[in-house]
Amino acid sequence: MKTMKGFFALGLILSLVVSLPINAGLDKQELEAFKEKKGLVFKDHDPFVNQSLRGIQRDIENCKELSPLARFARFALLSLDSIIVTADSMPKLHGYIDAMCKEQGIATPTVFITTWKGFFNAAAMKFFASTGGIIVGQALLLESSDEELEAIVAHEIGHIKHDHTRKTVLTIGICAGLNFLSLYALGHKYGLVKTNYSYYERTDQELIRNAMIFASTIIGGILSRFIIGKRFEREADEFAYKTMGKGEGLAQFFENLQQKYKQRDTDFDDTYALLQDNKSNMSSGDYNGLALRYYLAKMGHNIGKAFKWLYHNTPLGAHPTHE
Repeated sequence: MKTMKGFFALGLILSLVVSLPINAGLDKQELEAFKEKKGLVFKDHDPFVNQSLRGIQRDIENCKELSPLARFARFALLSLDSIIVTADSMPKLHGYIDAMCKEQGIATPTVFITTWKGFFNAAAMKFFASTGGIIVGQALLLESSDEELEAIVAHEIGHIKHDHTRKTVLTIGICAGLNFLSLYALGHKYGLVKTNYSYYERTDQELIRNAMIFASTIIGGILSRFIIGKRFEREADEFAYKTMGKGEGLAQFFENLQQKYKQRDTDFDDTYALLQDNKSNMSSGDYNGLALRYYLAKMGHNIGKAFKWLYHNTPLGAHPTHE
């Protein structure tokens, strides 16, 4: 009986050890240690640092770990001034992503951290046969709880699991191609595009054709967005909360985002009140100049809110509303 209890206890301990990487908190101190080791790479706003040398040091790390073809397949993530993260450099973050991928039978993507301090976001991409990549912002690591961070990472892995990058590119390509064919047919019908034209007509005809290609790409991209809608984002959310059990963290993250957006409105109210309180202490020229700057900033803020509403509430944007 004692032997059976011993085996049961050993099995329980082993099961906890095996499951630990999936539920382990992501140590924020790990990021600071990583930044400390990388020298100039994260000093993107330091006036005493040569930014060309900073970029060279960042690219040394990326070239050391990724071939030119692998970097090309992750060009969008690398364009965010990012640096690769390995199991040696950030074992907890990399280990968490690796364990989650192994659980779902997904090849572990390349993990990046952006050097931009204000990037409160994460993103994923996977082109065809590559393992893909995930990028995590420093601000997201530093300002999110473990539950939120785990949920967002799970969401991004959901994009890779469902191959959303490839599906998006193919949808855009098909829509753009069909739109170009329809424009080309209309051009032939109305004499805008001819199969045979003289040397002197060539420039005008090529200009028309290039304009049609440009228009077809733009319209094709818009059409593809209406076709895809917000389905891919909802699918990634569903993977995070149904498959990986991170629904609570996902809800916390979107509540956190809502609070940040509300704080922007509060900042405008506070600034306006401060301006009015100090009106008597300034010359009329200074006051009017500052008031003009405030109203221009307020106008830009309202335009941004209008675009954000269109993005979240129409098929033109990928993400649903936070609510």
